[in-house]
Amino acid sequence: MNTDLSKSFVGFFSSNPSDDLFKSCTYILDANVLLGLYRLDVKDRDSLLNILRAVAKAKKLWAPHQTMVEFFGMRGRVVLEQMEEFKHIERQLNAVRKRIKSGARIGGNKTLMKGFNNEVQPLFDKIISHLEKEKKKNPDYNKNDVIVPELENIYKDAVGRAFSRCEIEALIKEAEYRFQNNIPPGCGEDEKKEGIYSFSGIALPNKCGDYIIWEQVLNWCENNKGPVVFVTGEEKEDWIDSFGGGRRARPELVNEAFYRTGVEFSLVGADVFLRKASRFYGVKIGKVSIENISDAAYGGWKESIYQIISDLGGEAHLSDVYREVEARRDRLSPSWRSIVRRTIYNHSSDVDAYLGKEDLFEKVRDGVWRIRD
Repeated sequence: MNTDLSKSFVGFFSSNPSDDLFKSCTYILDANVLLGLYRLDVKDRDSLLNILRAVAKAKKLWAPHQTMVEFFGMRGRVVLEQMEEFKHIERQLNAVRKRIKSGARIGGNKTLMKGFNNEVQPLFDKIISHLEKEKKKNPDYNKNDVIVPELENIYKDAVGRAFSRCEIEALIKEAEYRFQNNIPPGCGEDEKKEGIYSFSGIALPNKCGDYIIWEQVLNWCENNKGPVVFVTGEEKEDWIDSFGGGRRARPELVNEAFYRTGVEFSLVGADVFLRKASRFYGVKIGKVSIENISDAAYGGWKESIYQIISDLGGEAHLSDVYREVEARRDRLSPSWRSIVRRTIYNHSSDVDAYLGKEDLFEKVRDGVWRIRD
């Protein structure tokens, strides 16, 4: 029996989701979007929570069990990262302050640094005092995590079932087959991830996380038969097709979802989700908040790398950037170096991976990048 080309190769004919799809779909948020809640100030955090409440109230929000396993597994690390950011800035300020003081001591009262030191020390006092005030404004999630209770209400009866040990072990074997044959998701950088964690006595290799999520999404699709939109803050090549400068689900994933479940699968970034959900669910959110939430979902990497290269004089080799990332971030994921590179590439018009938005980094030569003027 013959069929239409567009039906046989639906993934290659799919375009950006229509407004009708955004109105009717179920949204599935990746763990990175939820973890972004801890990276936001109170105003932007509450804006994202308001969007999630509205979508959940309409019964259009769902999470794979594995997504929540990863959320809780990474939560402590993200909280500590935010606390470390303030500490790092304070350490830098104090280091500069000490260098100026030391310079002022050399040569006694006649040195040029003496007068400069007397002028800038009060400024350091003001900056550090302001930093302490800002630190107090930010919630201490170590002592009082208000986000988890909110998510508990938002995702009430909206989290998928945990797969059994037999199901997980079968998926791990299947994941290895897919890795060997470059079948997404999970192929590429993810298959290089090392380490194993566990949930409920079941071993879960880090490299298999995305594939387990994918199978849980397909399992939901088989039982619910409605279009789904996967929302992610990352630029993962095993999920995203950026051909032609766009940003959508890889055609292999769209095809597999359609052939196995008959369901239309789409993928968008956090920014698109926020704009569409705001419009269709009547929740106001500002442009700046959308940008902040999108960056937070991306792990705050863009701002962090920009700051690191700036601190290194505006130009740096990747090895120096890696060294600074290790010094500033605690408990890095196994693939963090690839995330650093991908973040730079996604924000540089000098390479094919450029997303066409913010052109922040300029390639000097292989491995060396600088802040674009």
